[in-house]
Amino acid sequence: MSEFILTGKAFQHLITSIIGADSVYRIRVRGRGFSMIPFIKSRDAVILKPVDHHRGIKFGDIVAVSNREKTRAVIHRVIRSRNRCYQTKGDSNAISDSWCTIDDIIGMVDHIERTGWIPYTCSRWQNTLIAIASRTGIFTRLIYPGFIYFRDLAKKQ
Repeated sequence: MSEFILTGKAFQHLITSIIGADSVYRIRVRGRGFSMIPFIKSRDAVILKPVDHHRGIKFGDIVAVSNREKTRAVIHRVIRSRNRCYQTKGDSNAISDSWCTIDDIIGMVDHIERTGWIPYTCSRWQNTLIAIASRTGIFTRLIYPGFIYFRDLAKKQ
């Protein structure tokens, strides 16, 4: 199977056209980078769905957000919301992203296609706990280093 790679404005336009408001379609994209490790690893397939405007965007949801210039998109977790504005952060990042509005959110993560110790989809309470750990910095200081330690320990045996 061959890959077709789009970036920047073309990527933004295509995705928003496919999973725009009231769409029933999903889109499969490959993640790149390390900001959501271990929940989304580089090269995992992330399935994006349209934002459900009836449900809204909740604390702990994982969303695809475009930057103001519409040249780049990141998939990060919502760690704060206030007056229909949202702040996101990569689970393994030390610093959170700038605030964004619903217009900056391209879609929501429906599920992740991969194998590993983290389930393909997280329940509402799991997303909430992960968002709290990410927002407070517990994840980057304790949980992720522990994951790396035990992973490396298992490889040695």
